[in-house]
Amino acid sequence: MPTVLMALPFAFQDGRDCYTGILQYLSERKYAWNTILVRESMTRPLLGRFLKCGIDGIISNAHQIENRLFRIIPRDMPCVIIDAPNPQLLSKHSKIAFVDIDSEAIGRIGAEYLAANANYGSFGIVGYESSVRWSECRIESFSGTLRSMGYKASVLRVPRTNLYDDSVYAAIRRWATKLHRPTAIMAVCDELARQVINVFAAGGVLIPQDVSVMGVDNESILCTHMKPTLSSIHPDFVKSGYTAAECMARILQSEASCNLYMKCPIKCIVSRESTAPTSAAGQLIIKAKEFIRDHAEGNVHVADVADHLGISRRLLDLRFREITGRTVLETICKEQLNRVQHLLTTTNLSITEISRQLGFRSENHLKRIFKSTYGMSMRDFRYARLT
Repeated sequence: MPTVLMALPFAFQDGRDCYTGILQYLSERKYAWNTILVRESMTRPLLGRFLKCGIDGIISNAHQIENRLFRIIPRDMPCVIIDAPNPQLLSKHSKIAFVDIDSEAIGRIGAEYLAANANYGSFGIVGYESSVRWSECRIESFSGTLRSMGYKASVLRVPRTNLYDDSVYAAIRRWATKLHRPTAIMAVCDELARQVINVFAAGGVLIPQDVSVMGVDNESILCTHMKPTLSSIHPDFVKSGYTAAECMARILQSEASCNLYMKCPIKCIVSRESTAPTSAAGQLIIKAKEFIRDHAEGNVHVADVADHLGISRRLLDLRFREITGRTVLETICKEQLNRVQHLLTTTNLSITEISRQLGFRSENHLKRIFKSTYGMSMRDFRYARLT
């Protein structure tokens, strides 16, 4: 029975969800690991003690074991690092895997959501210094997506280590005063989004009437115990844990060197008060999208959405085109294909079963739509994500 050290931030939602995913994998495969749980940040003496006692592998969130501590870990020790800020610094380890939430998707989804919510005068994103790889990826994706829609995003980068320093607060305040309102702002994590809201609240700015703010991680305690409550992108942290366990099992079973890099999907956007639409058209779009999300796993039609909202199909399509640049049918198809991607990468369901579950009229119809959208077959997509 291998002994695996798990250094995860159990005080936070992502750490607890990751551990749930690890247990799911072990249960499904009927594996038995002797697990050592470390809830606090790892110190050099503590890590040295575990290494001396004898461990066979380490699964860690990057916040729990800093890069400098990897100098005392044997280079052939199997390691799985979740959300590593600078994976290139760990490239000397011969048996290592990196499991990341899809930051490119986070930036894109955040931009699409905010752009569809209302008519804003400006957009902004707040992240960490450019050396933090996942933050920079979210910034670039957010800015690029808005640029493709004809908008421009103002970017602010702040030091990660001094988040609660007065200088960071002042930098956010100076940056915020230059944004034309109403404005929509995304922060690369919930903790940073809270700082942004605090700056605006101190200046008497109304949220969401003047400024909409969205975070990432959906840390439920933080997001719901503030005023206004914070909308947030919810990454699939359970899938991160599941994938981390899968990578660790592959490394433990292999005698050869191994270097893996895996991405995990986004679960959903949880809308709360900080991005509540103020216009009637914006509220209509949010309600329509909620209905589509709730009924995507079924044979949902444009007429169903219009009937649910009590308006004509023509008016619904008109509002969608005005605000999102898409038709209702395109939005339904996009949501269903997102579900298809999720099922392909997180389950062993056959393509026939996925087609039936999502209400497509035939398996071949789904295959044609998927290939025309993504440029590859569903089978190739699944294989590419699992290798």
